[in-house]
Amino acid sequence: MKSRLRVSDIVGRRVKLQKRGREYVGLSPFKSEKTPSFTVNDDKGFYHCFSSGEHGDVISFLMEVEGLSFNEAIEKLAGEAGMELPKPDRFDQAKEEKRKSLYDVVQAAADWFAAQLRSSPAAENARDYLLRRGLDAAAVEAFHLGFAPGERAALKTALIKLGFEEKMLVDAGLVIQPDDGRPSYDRFRNRIIFPITDARGRFIAFGGRALDADAPAKYLNSPETPLFHKGSVLFNYPRARDAARNFAPVIVVEGYMDVIALHQAGFEGAVAPLGTAMTEAQLGLLWRVTAEPVLAFDGDEAGSRAAMRVVDRALPILKPGKSVRFSFLPNGLDPDDFIRERGAAAFRDLLNRSQGLADLLWQKEIIGRRLSTPEQKAALAQQFETAIAQIEDKVVRDYYRFDFKVRLSEFFWRTARRKENAAQPVTAAAGTDELDDLNYERMVLGLLVEYPDLGNAHIETIEPDWFSNDWHAEFCNALHTIYLAGEVADVLDIYEQLPPRFYMLLNQVHGEERGGDAPAARRARGHRLHARFPMVMQRPPHAVIERCFLHFMKGLYIRTLEKEKNQTLMQAGDFLMQPDKQAEAEKLYAHATGLERLLMDERKKYADEEITILYLIEEFSPHSNGRQLSS
Repeated sequence: MKSRLRVSDIVGRRVKLQKRGREYVGLSPFKSEKTPSFTVNDDKGFYHCFSSGEHGDVISFLMEVEGLSFNEAIEKLAGEAGMELPKPDRFDQAKEEKRKSLYDVVQAAADWFAAQLRSSPAAENARDYLLRRGLDAAAVEAFHLGFAPGERAALKTALIKLGFEEKMLVDAGLVIQPDDGRPSYDRFRNRIIFPITDARGRFIAFGGRALDADAPAKYLNSPETPLFHKGSVLFNYPRARDAARNFAPVIVVEGYMDVIALHQAGFEGAVAPLGTAMTEAQLGLLWRVTAEPVLAFDGDEAGSRAAMRVVDRALPILKPGKSVRFSFLPNGLDPDDFIRERGAAAFRDLLNRSQGLADLLWQKEIIGRRLSTPEQKAALAQQFETAIAQIEDKVVRDYYRFDFKVRLSEFFWRTARRKENAAQPVTAAAGTDELDDLNYERMVLGLLVEYPDLGNAHIETIEPDWFSNDWHAEFCNALHTIYLAGEVADVLDIYEQLPPRFYMLLNQVHGEERGGDAPAARRARGHRLHARFPMVMQRPPHAVIERCFLHFMKGLYIRTLEKEKNQTLMQAGDFLMQPDKQAEAEKLYAHATGLERLLMDERKKYADEEITILYLIEEFSPHSNGRQLSS
């Protein structure tokens, strides 16, 4: 079959390819990029992606890009190659015929449920409920939502009239046949219906949300059938797979309504398991379409326990490049509530701050531990080794061992610096908080306000372009003007000379003095900086402050270099696609190579200084978090 198909023909339907010599090149379908790194070679019958490392033939391409199983990919390609698949034996053929019949009856049921929701007077409460939950007509149609009337056998009667046998309805899980010989009856009654599809988009089962407040089960799913195995299916998987091809995030949430709410907010990669904890089979489905799906959990204790169950389930089957990330919502909010209250931008920010599996495993083991003795430290190290030993892939297992040895070494070093607190339990935040870019930049600017000697000595070496926030860059420009106009002797000189339009930002960066009758309302000048960089409250020697400040500036400089390198590569990639700009592309690539060499040198200097900075922060601010600032 593969000899009859050209790889470029199959791949070219998903990737815009350009002929280059004996190969084709294009943008990677596996990773978002601006510079083409994806190649196809018809003579050798394979594709290779240099950015992601993916490599394979036409079969593996369909499996990876379309999320098909091996058999599904073979079936699709065989038709294009003009080949007939081997015929199944009589037993398999009978089994397949039964499955096809069950697909027909489930499809008919889905259509009947949808018609009831659209037009039945009995569905008025269901329509009102969906409106109250914010579902629009487009979402109802896209997800083929339906309504099951409260009558005992409404669906059964309708499907039998369409020519389906009663036994088929039982086999499909649509009706229940009592063991005592009483007449069968509909499984779903007075419920909003959520159709469930397989990976190919065929209806295979249903979920039902009760409209009766006193219903025994709020949500009810179809039972296991020849078509439906709930541990191997994800709600909305086909749509999420298509979204992932366009590099949309794949998000795992708890329920049907969460998926639909996220879909309406523009997150089309949302899926949900079907009332069970995440299974290995479901993780396998997710990894077919994305390297790191994000699992969104409630921020309460139950959500933490659910996340840890996923950690335990995922660890043994981790593969190079395949993992999961975790995002925790504020207490009391599910994704549906969060979107309605805070909007899509806030949810996207929540996803961007998701935690990796290794970080969550670290948290799980260190919270609440006492680490004052060698035995307690050895127990923690052994606990990590036990968890890591579960990882079946040797490459991933070895990297986890190395990563956690580094974490433990750094963690034990920090706890050793806090001898007075060594016997206290570790809190959930230890070693995990990080300053975001906004606060990091404000901390640097705050130091320039608090310490005039820093500004007088170093202001000419600081570039406003190092600040990613435009308002911060303008503030830095204003400080340039003040410092270069004459000697600044005191922090008050900054407050007096700064243009009024910067007063609000000055308060955010440094913190103006505030009085008040109540002690809790009073604030010392510089209180914002003190909150971000607590060691300044200890008034350490100027040389210590200067060394930390220069280290932080080095971090801004490295970030700027990385941005310039990435922009250069993007422009080079654009030029590479234009025949008349090949020379410019080569010059840009050479410039990017030079920037990478410079970055390597600067990163090494930064890393060499890191331990000293950590030590200084711990030494002069014993209750602050050194890891927070260094990151």
